[in-house]
Amino acid sequence: MTGVLVDPGASHSLIGKRTLGNFYLSVLKPRNMHIQDLAPTGKRVSGIDGIATESTGQVIVPLGLGPFTFHWKVDLMGTESGQDCPGLLGQEILQAHGVTIHWHFFSDGDALMLWPSADKTRDVHAIRLYCTDSGHLLLRTDIWYEEDPSAKDYFAERWAIQLHMERLCLETLPGEEDVKHL
Repeated sequence: MTGVLVDPGASHSLIGKRTLGNFYLSVLKPRNMHIQDLAPTGKRVSGIDGIATESTGQVIVPLGLGPFTFHWKVDLMGTESGQDCPGLLGQEILQAHGVTIHWHFFSDGDALMLWPSADKTRDVHAIRLYCTDSGHLLLRTDIWYEEDPSAKDYFAERWAIQLHMERLCLETLPGEEDVKHL
């Protein structure tokens, strides 16, 4: 399973250069997909060692999230200690796209991420985040519907969740109508 860690505690998205290279070779290259290089930002980033260094570049990486492809703008860590940094989807992305996370939504501890649709064809995309042994949340980044129609079955459960969540959002609870007029 290939993915990035969802890290709302990280102010910016990061990935180690070696980690990105492995993702390219195992996921993107077989699909003839490419990484777009951007101009360096000069942004200071730090990994788990806490030592701030200048980002070695910024790229846009296509991520297959199942219901859609997300073009992830991410800073690179190229220092020796940062080259193997896993991909961290930081809070700037989550906030910019209005993403919400429902922790421990599933009985096994996995979370539910609701990502509003950019093209407005759906109100929200419901995506499962896998709780790893270390307690981190893993977002799969290797699922493209157009290449694997059976992947739609994989997310069928999510659409049922989405419909349930949409109904909950549309319901007005007793006394709630007063709050809306404040």
